[in-house]
Amino acid sequence: MKKKIDHAAESTLGSCPSCSAALLPPQSQPFQGRGDDMSLYYLECSQCQLPVFSVNIYQDAMATSIAFMTDLTREDVKQFWAREHIQEGDVLALHEIMQEPSTVYQLLYKLR
Repeated sequence: MKKKIDHAAESTLGSCPSCSAALLPPQSQPFQGRGDDMSLYYLECSQCQLPVFSVNIYQDAMATSIAFMTDLTREDVKQFWAREHIQEGDVLALHEIMQEPSTVYQLLYKLR
C-alpha cells in the first residue's frame, strides 16, 4: 500500500538555481493532478526574487526536489500542469506534417 505524502511536512523544495538559497515551501498547497508521487510548487526565491518552480518526486522513502528557473507566471504553470502529457503519436504526427514543405511554409507565413 502506498503511503500518503504529507506535503505540508516538506521543509525545503531544493535550492535556487541562481543564488543557491534554500527554497522554502509557500503557504499555498502544491499544484495537484499527478498523484501522490509528485508535486509542483511555483514560488519566488526569498533572496533574489527569481521565479522558480520546484518539482518534487517521491519514491519509497526518498524525496527528490528539482528547482527550475522560469519566465512563466503562476497561471501559466497551472495551465501547463493541468494538460495531458504529449504522447508518442503526437510527435510522430507532427513529424509527418513537417515533411511537407508547403505545410511548413504555410505555418511560418501565418506566424508573421
